[in-house]
Amino acid sequence: MPGQEQFDDCGDDDLDEFNEINSSGASSTFLDQRWFRWAGVVVAIAIILSLTLPVLAPLFENKPLPQAGSTEPPSFPDFALPTATGGSVRLAERANSYSAVVLVFHRGVECVPCETQLAELQSGYEELLTEGIEVLSIGLDGQFDTQQLAQRMGIHFPMLYDESGTVASIYGIRDQLTNDVATAVLILNSKLQLLTNPVGINANQVLPVEVIINAVRQAYGNAPIGATAS
Repeated sequence: MPGQEQFDDCGDDDLDEFNEINSSGASSTFLDQRWFRWAGVVVAIAIILSLTLPVLAPLFENKPLPQAGSTEPPSFPDFALPTATGGSVRLAERANSYSAVVLVFHRGVECVPCETQLAELQSGYEELLTEGIEVLSIGLDGQFDTQQLAQRMGIHFPMLYDESGTVASIYGIRDQLTNDVATAVLILNSKLQLLTNPVGINANQVLPVEVIINAVRQAYGNAPIGATAS
């Protein structure tokens, strides 16, 4: 047979060369396939990081690692939220300028207990500022409703809105606000640590301005309002 004769005419050197070519080609194909698989994995990881880092970054930025054996209380996550007036407020920057920051999480418009608490804080806002205490309102409404609420009530402290509830969820109070709790009040120091929590999450209670001031004073070792000097 012609084919058989041609095969018989091939020497050992020719067969070795043929086998080497086939072997190198198979190896090249395998390497190419493996390279594409690894390239796909790298691209997938890059996409995941690009989507998650912008969400996770605010939770970890400017957070020093805890020291071994430290008894210092943990800090709450920093955040930045838009305001009713079109600006934005970053918690850490605002906290650095005051002795304490009062965070008032609330449902927003059409919430009578929420408006009662906001009205109480507005009535004593100047006194709070004198004590070095800032107030940040954080509602679950959008900008328009937040702006309308601020204008109707004559609110002068920053009115932030967290329409998606992201910050409320990070702080662990989103579910409470959407169920039977109207407002949640946290008092933080300049390090975003819980300075004092005289009432905390409350349903229909109103946290008086005087209670806030006294709590902050006591936390810093100062005499409360109305205390008689000895």
